[in-house]
Amino acid sequence: MLSIGTSLQEYVKDRVTNSIKKYFDHASGSTVHFNKQNYEFLCDIIVHDGTGRHTIIKSNSSADDIYFAFDSALSKIEKQLRKYK
Repeated sequence: MLSIGTSLQEYVKDRVTNSIKKYFDHASGSTVHFNKQNYEFLCDIIVHDGTGRHTIIKSNSSADDIYFAFDSALSKIEKQLRKYK
């Protein structure tokens, strides 16, 4: 289990909220998971559609820095949300 600090929690919350609202008005929620394997951090992001169509948008990324792994995964989510919109 990987424990993250409040600074990263706030960063993730703000960035995910702003990105989803920008492209996707009716999301019912999202989850962000962090894992560490050897010297790499893994970030998985899942966005749930709130319209009843049961659409789920997923993204993941890995990097040596936990912030870079998150930013890369969020960038992939934003691209998918632009296509979905």
